[in-house]
Amino acid sequence: MSSGEGVAVLAIATVISIQFLAFTKNLKFTEQPNLSQNAEMIWAEIYPVSHEPCLVCSFYRPPDALSNPILSLKEALQHISRTKGNQSNIILAGDFNFPSIEWSDGIGHVKPGPTYGAEVNNLFVDVINDFSLEQQILEPTRNDNVLDLVLTTSPYLIDNIKVVPGMSDHEAVTFTLYTTCDAPNNNPHRTYLFHKANTESMLEDVRAFKDLFFQSDPYKRPVENNWNNFKDMIFEMTNRHVPSRMVKNRKEAPWLNREIKRKISKRRRLYNKAKATQNENDWKAYRKLRNEVNSLVDKAHNNYCKYLFDDSHCNNRKRFWSLIKNLKKDHPNVTTLESNDSLLTSSVDIANAFNDQFYTFFTDEDNETPNLDIPTYPICDHIIFSTEGIENLLQQLDTSKAPGPDGIPTQILKLCRAEIAPILQVDPYTVGGLGVNPRRELLKQVLKRPSLSTRSVPCAMVSIRMLLADMELTACWRAKETIRAAN
Repeated sequence: MSSGEGVAVLAIATVISIQFLAFTKNLKFTEQPNLSQNAEMIWAEIYPVSHEPCLVCSFYRPPDALSNPILSLKEALQHISRTKGNQSNIILAGDFNFPSIEWSDGIGHVKPGPTYGAEVNNLFVDVINDFSLEQQILEPTRNDNVLDLVLTTSPYLIDNIKVVPGMSDHEAVTFTLYTTCDAPNNNPHRTYLFHKANTESMLEDVRAFKDLFFQSDPYKRPVENNWNNFKDMIFEMTNRHVPSRMVKNRKEAPWLNREIKRKISKRRRLYNKAKATQNENDWKAYRKLRNEVNSLVDKAHNNYCKYLFDDSHCNNRKRFWSLIKNLKKDHPNVTTLESNDSLLTSSVDIANAFNDQFYTFFTDEDNETPNLDIPTYPICDHIIFSTEGIENLLQQLDTSKAPGPDGIPTQILKLCRAEIAPILQVDPYTVGGLGVNPRRELLKQVLKRPSLSTRSVPCAMVSIRMLLADMELTACWRAKETIRAAN
């Protein structure tokens, strides 16, 4: 079983009467040994982000075990109902060995003269109905019998159910659990402390690079080489003259304030101390602070919800709907769709049905390219950017914004604008003597590699963020003037 919105994988299997659950690292779970007693089954609880926790179980009923495993399963489900409520998300999967139960409509019907007797077959059907479990497997998994089942209280979480060839005399069952797994912790990243930067040394390095840049005749080098040299200089200078520190991103609840975070850290320290010493006084101090923290968190959460639900705060609708979405138990995916008097369940079939429906609203045009006459107006001259204009645009950069695709901090561009502007003013149309339009070449590379961002594509010396908009406006103005002069 794999998550529908991530890379987490959960395996529920029975191999030679041995049950196991396998999880990937980014799927949080805890084993539930109190539910796995007196039967060949194993329980675990997974903690997705998009909905409530989900209890999964790998189950096996030996053919000669009669009703004892089913009674143990019933006790486990009763315990879940008492401790976690009747609305728990439960997924049971495994080899139940009930060949005499028919699942043609998803509801169990015991055939006359059932194998292993009517008592155990009816007991199993009653357990399914009592705990609102729905059976999802309708294809035979061994010969003509449906022995391997997937039972769940939340069918909207399951999709893409398939019966595929297995490794034994049973077929294997795969399905998709629609959920969002907790994103793995981002690796620590470096952040620069520009308020502690050595600005004089930075300006000296940029001036030295500018002199060497023009002495080496940049017009004889390809645009990509000029851009890489400029960018490498910026990064080396930043690392040399700007202090930095490593920052780790943390995903925290928005209602946690500084006081609560400090108490949570103190609670963690008290727990580690009590666990190491096993002293009763340390445990009492930990439990006292734990109860205080839980009370503060509940109070802060309630105040946060009241604030979002208040109609006077109309500017918080995004946070409001984000909270509502996190509280939902279902998912926005289309699990079933009726098309042409047939019920579609496969994601591929549903996508094709939507595509066919959308296609009917568009005009069926031919693919003939119209014959365009040769333009009679003169070709627009190359656009030239002045050093003063580039410096003015760099001056207007917002230093509170994050770096763009090139990764160059805006603080560096704004601080060294007077030294950088002449470098960026190099005419890209004459670079390398090829008359290359860097804007067009940039778009070509992006279209060739749609999976890559513009970070891996050279920006042709003029693709600093604020300059691109000016290029478009200047080009439109120059084209307009040229056409007006021709007329």
